[in-house]
Amino acid sequence: MTLLPQGLVTGVGAVIGNRLPHRWGTRATVLLGMALLTASTLALYAVTVTSPAWIMALLIIGRGFAIGLVIQPLLNGLMGLLPEDRIPDGTTVFNIVERVGGTVGIGLLVSLFTVREQAQVQAVASQHHLSSAQVRTAVNHSAHASAVVVHFVQNAETLGFHDVIGVIAGISMVGFLLAVAIRAPQKEIKGYA
Repeated sequence: MTLLPQGLVTGVGAVIGNRLPHRWGTRATVLLGMALLTASTLALYAVTVTSPAWIMALLIIGRGFAIGLVIQPLLNGLMGLLPEDRIPDGTTVFNIVERVGGTVGIGLLVSLFTVREQAQVQAVASQHHLSSAQVRTAVNHSAHASAVVVHFVQNAETLGFHDVIGVIAGISMVGFLLAVAIRAPQKEIKGYA
């Protein structure tokens, strides 16, 4: 339920992202999308382990809209460079790269999150002289753990999450900088900008 609004708003962003390049151009539309993506990613620093799901859903709506603004103009811009008989092949390649890249990227981010969360929890445990049993109880059975220990562990988990958000925001910033290099296509195919 938390991710559903992001998916819906991504569709809205894609529709708008399909129309804006005709007025503003592909580069301006993608720059807007990447700026919104970076800003909405940075807003995720407000999320903690104890944040309600609706806050996360609200914050990732901006990411969904921004992704929609970026993907459609890029696809149209890339397809506009191909001869008409190669557009189906180009679409297939784009979809494969998008899905494989997304799958690999998500796997890497989950791995990074796991490593950073464990590192942050270990650092807090060491700093506050917590045993591994206290940490395990705080993570798995917080009702049976000391409120102070639970607080320390939850803060450490939040720091691990924030480490990953920093990486994602950095990737978004790189995407913004790369969008500056987008040029208008030399030729235009009817229906594509």
